Amino acid sequence: MSHDAQTIIQLLGDAPIGTITSVEPSGSGYASAAYKVVSDKGTFIALTQKSGSIAPPNYAYHFAILQTLESIKYPFAPKAIYIDPQESLILMSQVGGQPFMWVNDAPEDQQKQAVKTLVTALLDLRDASFSMCAEVYHKLSGKELETTTLQKNVQLYMTDWLKLAQTGQPDPELTSWVKPKVAACEAFAAQLKPGKQVVLGHGDTSEGNILLTDDLRLHLIDWDSSSFNQFPDGWDDFGVAYLMNHVPLFQKFRPLVTGLVSERCGLGVDELENRIFRQQENIKLGDIMWAYMMHARAQTGEIQGKPDKFMAIARARIDDYEKTFAANSFLLD
Repeated sequence: MSHDAQTIIQLLGDAPIGTITSVEPSGSGYASAAYKVVSDKGTFIALTQKSGSIAPPNYAYHFAILQTLESIKYPFAPKAIYIDPQESLILMSQVGGQPFMWVNDAPEDQQKQAVKTLVTALLDLRDASFSMCAEVYHKLSGKELETTTLQKNVQLYMTDWLKLAQTGQPDPELTSWVKPKVAACEAFAAQLKPGKQVVLGHGDTSEGNILLTDDLRLHLIDWDSSSFNQFPDGWDDFGVAYLMNHVPLFQKFRPLVTGLVSERCGLGVDELENRIFRQQENIKLGDIMWAYMMHARAQTGEIQGKPDKFMAIARARIDDYEKTFAANSFLLD
């Protein structure tokens, strides 16, 4: 639920930030509402669950991953400041920058530098410790932290979202398109075994979650979708596929990106491209399922939003998928 300023102040009663002087709404996503909190010790961002969100945000994990990143002196994320005992609010440092889109109109040398910095931010995540994050998370929540596998992603973003769509009013035409895709992905994933390597991925590096200052200092926000990935051998793309699908500059400078990752990770460009393309298809199908599920639930008022908007998103993503992947599918063999 979204809160008023007084409720936020009450939830922050034990936060080590001195005297709060103001609390103002500062935007929201599909799961959390953000508030700008100003005190005599600085400016911070508080997140609480947004009314109508799909599921409660896992702020205990969010807090744990930010602490883990701080332990490796990771410069591209906010710092965790406080989480309330009910795990219903998280407070973090405010970071600078505007959404990454602005650099699309910048000179090419600045675009390349921004891309290089973002690649560095992705690859530096390999230093994050799963065991440390799991320990902090357990202390906060009493729960065990698990790695994410390809099978779990198919379950969450395909199988579960298909079921969730049925609680609303799913479109018959979209349903006839997505149901066989879900079945094929389930069968495909069941054949694969998780690999031994565990690598942290941000998980939602859309342009709105990538903040960039005028002097090209970069910060990544919204870490609640991040996960320690244990994908099958040969599937880890180091987070590049999501950006190839969603960030135009990664498409524009694809050879630059793959060259940087190949050199740093000691992986051949052809093999890396193979991994990226497989994950791009996997991610695109999840994107389609999200729009399909959101449309179905918006139709009956389960969530806020315009059904026509989600329908347009779903159809555009299906068109893009069929142009890019349907003739050369890795997942739907």
